[in-house]
Amino acid sequence: MDELDIRSFWRRGAKAFTDDFLSVDVRKLAREYGLRPNSEAFILAGNVTVNLEWRPCHLGGYRVFFRCPRCLERCCILYRAPAGVYRAPAGDEQLRGYGCKKCLNLAHPVENEGELTRALRRYNRAATRRGDEDPAQPQGKPLWMRWPTWRRLTSQVADTVMERFEYDEKMNQRLRKLYKAQPSRRRTGSL
Repeated sequence: MDELDIRSFWRRGAKAFTDDFLSVDVRKLAREYGLRPNSEAFILAGNVTVNLEWRPCHLGGYRVFFRCPRCLERCCILYRAPAGVYRAPAGDEQLRGYGCKKCLNLAHPVENEGELTRALRRYNRAATRRGDEDPAQPQGKPLWMRWPTWRRLTSQVADTVMERFEYDEKMNQRLRKLYKAQPSRRRTGSL
């Protein structure tokens, strides 16, 4: 992904989205490659060496973290920015573009959503959990689901639909006010 998505730069000081960059998740690496505590001390990401840190958990076992090559903080996900977008610190050309979310000043797309988009996402999630393949065509309760769960999810779907209607009504009222506030323009004269 050497090209940035324009939606992340719609205003001055806006952050780029994490979805726009390639990422490496250390938890996924630990699962897929069977990393064990103190088995490997580093990972080579292109020409950058990234150290791993193993931390003990309270109830036993270990949790693995990357050490961010820029700020040396613990992080689970490292991002690679396109060439030329993020400058490396002076003297460290090998760090070009690799870093954690904080170092690269990134944001998740959810952080930039409006209330309408959040309501739509809640509606789709509740309808999917309820067992509806098509949220527009609700079906009956699935056999495996308990009645209290079914009622709660149905209530959530109804609440999000009502939120959407209220939002639409609020926007319609604002548009009506704007339309009434504009002076009428009459054409005078003949052709």
